[in-house]
Amino acid sequence: MQHLFNRWPQVRNAVSSAKHIALFLDFDGTLAPFRRRPSQVKPLGPTLQTVLERLSGCDRLYGYIVSGRPLHQLREVVPLRNFKLLGLHGWEGLRRPSLVKELRLLRKAKRLLAEGLSPESRIWVEDKHLALAVHYREASARDIRQGWEVVEDILRTVEPSIHLLQGEKVWELLPRRIDGKGPAVSAVLAGLPRSTLPIFVGDSMTDESAFRIMPRGLTIHVGEKLPTQARFYLRNPGEVRTFLWKLDGVLRLAQ
Repeated sequence: MQHLFNRWPQVRNAVSSAKHIALFLDFDGTLAPFRRRPSQVKPLGPTLQTVLERLSGCDRLYGYIVSGRPLHQLREVVPLRNFKLLGLHGWEGLRRPSLVKELRLLRKAKRLLAEGLSPESRIWVEDKHLALAVHYREASARDIRQGWEVVEDILRTVEPSIHLLQGEKVWELLPRRIDGKGPAVSAVLAGLPRSTLPIFVGDSMTDESAFRIMPRGLTIHVGEKLPTQARFYLRNPGEVRTFLWKLDGVLRLAQ
């Protein structure tokens, strides 16, 4: 895996020659740095919002923000008009069937988590309605081990309808039909011209399924942790912002 800017001529040529581009961006850890709590993350700053609005004005670019956040939260932190927002790993924002049975099981899992997790453990549960995120970023190694035992026991009672998705310092319980960003991105690409060049930028394990379905796309992992299916990496959200400005420059020269 190479740093994206070290291969910029190759990337620039791929972008310049593409008839259409689908740009998929994760939010937390990609456009915005991680915070202790998701609620502490501020909306897009003016510089980032400006470059994304400029990109959305390009006729051959389709823009998407694909996040693990619920769609209503994503709308609060990404006030963009022309980017399509896809919440809960791509499930919200596309046409999907109802999940009545799964919702009942998630309510059961929430009760069991409340009973099983110690209030002193610094492990806390975020209710996303269609998913439960068990955050352990602030917990000790001992509490993480004990918390994982609780989560494993609960999974045995709600599987196979509910499954686990591992994120950045979070275990996420969600309906099996919410099967990650890869299938969601595949569904989006199926509706775009075949000549579309896909670009996906993401930072966590939840983005790996999207990287895997883009063998000919530009896949960019944010951070230097390995392993990853991405072809390139950027170090942090600051470099992602630089990449977006460089992308905007290439597209404007090619117009």
